[in-house]
Amino acid sequence: MKGLNRTATVSAIAVAILIAGCSAAGTPSPQSTPVDTGPISYETGPTDLVIQASSGGGLLPESMRLAEMPDVSIYGDGRVIKLGRHGSGPGDPLLPELVETRVSADGMARILAAAREAGALGEDRRYDLPNTYDLWTVQFTVTADGKTHRVSAFGLGFSEESRLAPPGEMEARRRLDEFYGRLVDLRAWLPAGVVGADSAYEPAQTRVFMTRLVDWSSATGGSTPAPVSPRVDQEVRDWPFVQPPESFGTAVDARRDWYCAVLDATTPLGLESATWDTRWRSTADLYQIVAQPVLPGEPGCPATI
Repeated sequence: MKGLNRTATVSAIAVAILIAGCSAAGTPSPQSTPVDTGPISYETGPTDLVIQASSGGGLLPESMRLAEMPDVSIYGDGRVIKLGRHGSGPGDPLLPELVETRVSADGMARILAAAREAGALGEDRRYDLPNTYDLWTVQFTVTADGKTHRVSAFGLGFSEESRLAPPGEMEARRRLDEFYGRLVDLRAWLPAGVVGADSAYEPAQTRVFMTRLVDWSSATGGSTPAPVSPRVDQEVRDWPFVQPPESFGTAVDARRDWYCAVLDATTPLGLESATWDTRWRSTADLYQIVAQPVLPGEPGCPATI
C-alpha cells in the first residue's frame, strides 16, 4: 500500500476557509495565538494515520487498560473510524462498537488546519496538573509535514482544571479541548456534504487478550492459588477458540498471566453477544477475555501491558 500513496498538500486558502466556516457555524476559532498558515502535507494511503485522539489512563486494572481504544482515527484517504459504545460495566458488550465514515479532501484540509490552530500540530508537549492523580489523559497524534507530532493533556476537561493548571496554560488547554470536541463530532462543525454516511467498521483482525482467573487469597506458603468460582448471576460460556488456553497467544505480562493473539475475521470468535462480565470455562478454570478490533496499520499484540 505504501508504494501507492500520494502526498496531499493543504494550502493557506483552506485555512482561511476553515476560519470562515467555523465562524458561520457559531463556533469562534481561538485567535489569541498566531498560527502558521503555510501548506500542510500528509500521506494519503488507507493505512496512513494522519490524526488520532485518545482519552484514557488513570489507575485502572489491567483488563480495562487493555480494552482502551482511540476515540477517533483519521487516515490519509479520508477514512474516519470512531469509537461508539464501549464500556466496562457488567452489561456492556465485550466487543467495542466502532463506526466508520469518510471525509472529503476539503474536510481533511479543515481538520488539519484546526489541528494546527489548536496546537496539536507543532512541538511535542505534555500538559500536567501538579499534585493531581488518577485522571484521564487526552492525547493527540498528528502526522503531517513528514513528522509525527504528539501533544497530551492530563485531566483535560476536568472540572477543577482552571484552578489546578500551571499559570499560562489554560488557553492552550482550552484550544485542545475544543479540538477534541470537534474531532469526536465532525458533523457538528464541518459543512454539509464533507462527512459521508456512517457504517459499522468491519475489522480484518481482532486482538484478543485472555487471563486465567485465580484466587490468590487461598494460596499460603507458596501453595498454588485456587480456581475462581463465578457469581451465581454471572454468565459462563465454554472456551470459544480451537486453540486451548494452555497454548493461546503469547505472553504480554507473564507476571499477571495475560496472553494475546490476533485472529483473522475469518476465524469464528463467538464473542459478538458476550458482555464484559462473561467468563469462559476450560476444564476447571475460568478465564477473562478482552477483545479489540485491530485498526488499519496497527501492529498485532503489544510486548507489555
